[in-house]
Amino acid sequence: MLLLISRRLSVNTLSVGIRPFSSVGIVLKSTDPINTKNTIKNNGINSQSEAVTDKAKEENDKLLLNKYYRRTPNFLKPYVKTFIQNPIGSGVSFVILHEITAIVPFISLWWLFIHYDYVPFELPQEFVQKGLEVVSKTVMEISDEKLHNVYDKSKLIMAGANAYAATKMVLPLRIPLSVLLTPYMENYIVGPIGNLFKKNKNKKTPVDEELTHLPAVKKKKLDHKKLL
Repeated sequence: MLLLISRRLSVNTLSVGIRPFSSVGIVLKSTDPINTKNTIKNNGINSQSEAVTDKAKEENDKLLLNKYYRRTPNFLKPYVKTFIQNPIGSGVSFVILHEITAIVPFISLWWLFIHYDYVPFELPQEFVQKGLEVVSKTVMEISDEKLHNVYDKSKLIMAGANAYAATKMVLPLRIPLSVLLTPYMENYIVGPIGNLFKKNKNKKTPVDEELTHLPAVKKKKLDHKKLL
């Protein structure tokens, strides 16, 4: 009997001694530095994505409260949305496109009228007169040597005036085209350039980084009684 009791006690002690070691082994396997880094990284990405979604939701809520956005037709809402969310970038983009749609046709038509010696008819005389005033100042300042005596100045001025008048006539087409292209101009050209300037402005120099690590200087209060 004594032998049986002693054997049972020894078996129980061994089993009790093994359990903690097995549990410790499981804990050690679970603590992997690579997995912890990945989990921290994933948590950071998830928090950033949640912040972006929350910001987009807030912007959409603000748009729904805007009376001009609600009254806008559905096919024009993307353009109104871009202008409301970023009025400065949209305004700059529209002005650039408006100037491009004026300069490119003007120069192209001027070259075509000179090259083919073509004079368009039925152009508004008001625009032609304004074109004569604008173009004549520029052409008369050019010397004949620069023109290589190929083009007559009178023909240049008349072709330029007609090109100016034709460009003014297509103004009703230029404005809608500029409005349609404004979101693309803002998203792909004006916006990235603006963000680049913001990054360079907010970028700290090595001197600024060293100054941030310096301890703050405590201001001492002057004792006016001692000074007196």
